[in-house]
Amino acid sequence: MPRKTKSGASIYDEFQGKLAHLKAIMPDVGHDIKPSIQHLPTASYVLNYATGTYLFVSDSVQTMFGLPASIYYEKGSAQTLSMMHPDDRRVFTNDYFGNFIQYCRKIPDEKLGQQCFSVNYRVKKEHVGYIKILQQYVIIQRDEHKNPFIVMGTCMDISEHKVDNKIIFSVMEHSPSGGRRMVFSEAYPTESHRFSSRELEVAKLLVKGFTSVDIGKILTISPNTVKNHRQNLMKKTKAKNSAELSNYMSGAGLL
Repeated sequence: MPRKTKSGASIYDEFQGKLAHLKAIMPDVGHDIKPSIQHLPTASYVLNYATGTYLFVSDSVQTMFGLPASIYYEKGSAQTLSMMHPDDRRVFTNDYFGNFIQYCRKIPDEKLGQQCFSVNYRVKKEHVGYIKILQQYVIIQRDEHKNPFIVMGTCMDISEHKVDNKIIFSVMEHSPSGGRRMVFSEAYPTESHRFSSRELEVAKLLVKGFTSVDIGKILTISPNTVKNHRQNLMKKTKAKNSAELSNYMSGAGLL
């Protein structure tokens, strides 16, 4: 039987309730808390994952990305994807989304609220260029198939703290006692992303001792094309010969 879903209004009211609670336990901050939050390098959101519709987007999104919240309400998660760096968007489409959904389906109901997800990527900020974002989020509700349905999270600009462009997807599990531990972590691109499918085919045949002529016949390509693939493989792996290439590919789990 499908679970009863919350409306966008009730999700927003719940979010506002949490903010009201924060004000109540911090009376000295009072009404000044809102402008203070707006100056932080974060933006908050509530997303209907099934439809890609934002149910709530904080006004601070304009400071972070250079676009008003209304754009995100209008275009949904498609707007976020369109702003991603093409390489990162490719990783999200080919790897991250699938891994996130698979992990979500495996979480026992009693542990759903204990899981906190993190992923980083590059987004093009209006009139600035690409900035690096850390997105942290929790699953508020799943559908009847245990797919993510309602997700709440924050985005933070980490450009000053992130040197490389590697994407890391991780999951932290919080225990009722207050501790937490990492239960999943994967970095992209993985080693396989560094090589084209044809390069991997050539590599597997090279380490088996086949010559460029043999490989050309097997793959129905010219020896010169095989040579080019071999040069690219050596350059990417910094291998000096087939033996070193074999050690590298084997160590990376690509053979």
